[in-house]
Amino acid sequence: MGAFRLMEYGGAQSVQSPSTPSPLPTSPLPTASTRPHAHTATYLESTQLRWVQEMVGALLSTGEGVGVITVDWSKAAPPTYAQAVANIRLVGVMVGHVVSRLVDMGVSEKAIHLIGHSLGAHLMAYAAAHFTVTRGLQVGRLTGLDPAGPYFASTAPEVRLDPSDAAFVDVIHTDTPTRPWELDRLGAAEAMGHLDFYPNGGRQQAGCQGSAAAHIDREETVAGGVLSYIGCSHRRSFQFFTETITNKRCRFVGVECTSWEEYKTGACWGCEGRVCAPMGYPAHLPQPQENPVPGEGVQPYPARRIFLGTNPERPFCAEQYRVTLITSGHGGHGDLAHFTVTLRGHLRTVTIPAPESASWVEAGGQVSWLGWGSGELSGLYNLRVEYEEDHNLLQALVWRFQPPTLSVEAFIVQMLSTGATVRFPFCGAEMQAGQSYTLLPNAGCQ
Repeated sequence: MGAFRLMEYGGAQSVQSPSTPSPLPTSPLPTASTRPHAHTATYLESTQLRWVQEMVGALLSTGEGVGVITVDWSKAAPPTYAQAVANIRLVGVMVGHVVSRLVDMGVSEKAIHLIGHSLGAHLMAYAAAHFTVTRGLQVGRLTGLDPAGPYFASTAPEVRLDPSDAAFVDVIHTDTPTRPWELDRLGAAEAMGHLDFYPNGGRQQAGCQGSAAAHIDREETVAGGVLSYIGCSHRRSFQFFTETITNKRCRFVGVECTSWEEYKTGACWGCEGRVCAPMGYPAHLPQPQENPVPGEGVQPYPARRIFLGTNPERPFCAEQYRVTLITSGHGGHGDLAHFTVTLRGHLRTVTIPAPESASWVEAGGQVSWLGWGSGELSGLYNLRVEYEEDHNLLQALVWRFQPPTLSVEAFIVQMLSTGATVRFPFCGAEMQAGQSYTLLPNAGCQ
């Protein structure tokens, strides 16, 4: 079965009036087997931006019978932002009318996929809601790419994107505030869908640090560099989504957890007994369910927050690793320490840096942390660990005649995508701070 998707974009430089929808395809006519995709973008963006073209091309490459409609509402999205927010109500009704026309032409509403970035995510929510109210039906899917936060955060579901807008609503958050007074973040932190993905915690994205000059150099144009510098994390949402289509060798898989901090400790791990879901184009509800039109006494599908880490540059997709250090009870002491682990495989080497905060390693206990890196290792040859003691004030007040040591039993490395687990025994007496050690997988200690 093909697809028909509606995409939205807005921009100061436009070629169409929002009062003149893109012409519907007439040859061949859409059929019940056609799957439409509709797409919109965000406030003050050009219709000629490269990311729009890349996403359209990626969607069209997903199979036969796929159609993409891009909705240009740029003339309704001029400064001020408040006016653009007000205008998306009307534009959403117009897009909802287009969706209704598609259904009249024989397209199944279940095959329709609405996609919107930033302000466009809420615009598509209005379009979907208008279609539901007027036709008593729901579109099959709505994807929100870092839905806009200003004027929408902490509002009623009727005002913003919410799970009732489609049979399946998935959201990618990439530029959310950690505190209410952080006004420089463009996205909304609250869960708005059936599955809400928070890559890198949904906050500042990996690779988005650096000066404006660095962004300009990377984008090769001043305008593109400034836009990247201001909204780098905000833009990651549509970059991630497009890569989930084009990257055939890696999937953006995350795990349900209560917070980013808890996820990084390894407390939420694995696909057995937890929701483990792919982000972006392959996303789907964890369990098939009928999701009738709201208002019929059906319990809402519970919101699920999915976390994962990414690479700082393309390809962004990264394998998720959990490292667990197991200590023996010998020695009867612990230490506050950092451990940087480097995994050497057949295809590449991946370094998993120590957590930002030092971990208290208890004698006879264990501690875990997460890391991520590019691609498949295809077999682990060895693990190299660097043991660094923590130099905080408390540690400085403790007089040591020699570096601290730990009685280490083994390191265990797990990979999320394959479920593989590899044990690296430590065959020495004690591990000493300030030293590096190379361990072999499943080695037999003499």
